[in-house]
Amino acid sequence: MSLGPPFWKVRRELGRLNQQLRAVLEFFYEPFLRWQHDRERTERLKVTPGASASSRKVAVYLVFHPRGVAESSLLTCRHLADGGYAPLVVSNATLSQADRQRLQAVSWKLVERPNFGYDFGGYRDGIWLLDHWGEQPESLILLNDSIWFPALEGDQTIAKMESMAADFRGILKLGTGEGAVLRRGREPFLGSFFLMFSARALRSEAFTRFWREYRNTSNKYKTIRRGERRLSYVMRDAGFEGASLFDRTQFDQWLNELDISTLRRMLDEVVTIDPSMASRLEAMASAHDAADTEAQAAMRHAMLDAIHATTRKSNIFSSAPVSMLRDFGLPFVKKARDPWNLRALERLSQYQRESPDAIRMPASVGQELGTLVRPR
Repeated sequence: MSLGPPFWKVRRELGRLNQQLRAVLEFFYEPFLRWQHDRERTERLKVTPGASASSRKVAVYLVFHPRGVAESSLLTCRHLADGGYAPLVVSNATLSQADRQRLQAVSWKLVERPNFGYDFGGYRDGIWLLDHWGEQPESLILLNDSIWFPALEGDQTIAKMESMAADFRGILKLGTGEGAVLRRGREPFLGSFFLMFSARALRSEAFTRFWREYRNTSNKYKTIRRGERRLSYVMRDAGFEGASLFDRTQFDQWLNELDISTLRRMLDEVVTIDPSMASRLEAMASAHDAADTEAQAAMRHAMLDAIHATTRKSNIFSSAPVSMLRDFGLPFVKKARDPWNLRALERLSQYQRESPDAIRMPASVGQELGTLVRPR
């Protein structure tokens, strides 16, 4: 018998409470920090020319590597340049001379700034600099190093997104699918770890006003609300409905068409940190095959229901990590270290060791993934 909520839920709620308490104090001092940052922005942003060619297409790439630049970030820069984008790398940490030189070699321009505002603070300064320099890109990518990208060899994400008719695009739409909460302020939105804007969207009053009015904050939850969610809503309300390569609806439709043998395999591949759900999945995976057609149909329905229930507890990239890369070709892996995503990374790393040819990752991504989840 359960004596209370599981530890991961308690930890999550304590984290939210801590952020809420911090927000009370931040209400008083963050306006001054924002004013000071903007007043001194020209001096605070250290810009270094890079070796990559300029382009009418620009990618603002936010990185945070206080302990040294990761090889996968250099891979990302090279991939962006190969896709025709000039990498404007914005570092939220002061770089060592060696790291500065490594990033210069793969960037168009390199910017070092104070760590104020998370990714949206860096995005905002990068966009401000483009305007300050008189640059008017035909296409703009915003992405950050909270993901490994590209996570698959031979990735064609940039070309696929450029071929989409929409002016505002993302890799993944979050908050979609059956059971999604759709009240105001909680509608589906594009994950801000990778966004693409056409020239029409960039020149819009909605885009300009959003960044002009955006209030930098170093509170994670406020950044998500003011930045990631609100950007999608502002663009949508201005007529730029966000389009994505992937969303939960696609996953659910694909799942509903799987046969019982594939569903049985997925019982071992989906990820949960809920002990009761894990027991339910394990019991189904070890159950004997049904003897007749009617019993098989009932078993398939039960498996499908369990997998749907599991994957709706978290984002699909952390609840079905193997399927999203192997079967859907999701081009990124989230680096987040919350309990659920860490479990997903462990499962993905295990699968990579067991089936190295099923998901072909660039060497640096596979190595860094293995290092992150390796027991210490």
